[in-house]
Amino acid sequence: MNLFQLFYRPKPGEHRIRYIVKGDADDFNVTFKCGNCSEVKQEPHIHKGWKHTFVGREGDYMYILAQSNKPNSDVNIMVYEDGKLLERITKTGDYPLIQASGTI
Repeated sequence: MNLFQLFYRPKPGEHRIRYIVKGDADDFNVTFKCGNCSEVKQEPHIHKGWKHTFVGREGDYMYILAQSNKPNSDVNIMVYEDGKLLERITKTGDYPLIQASGTI
């Protein structure tokens, strides 16, 4: 259990969302939106095993896009809501690009 889980006490309608990006390369570009925040965040050249956790409310839009910066590689996105796996996407190829989106 991490500190976020230990101290996070959900209010009605709130959910803890976690994005994870993995793959066999060690260089990814990630673009994501966190629930009700209005700005889209971009992180270039991140390492595999990247994680981001936030609290969102029911009805908030969320998405994550990840691309490997290497040819002949794979990239994986996992999206969790309150510790439960919602979506897992994997793609292999030259500079593979994948996206997951939806509402909380």
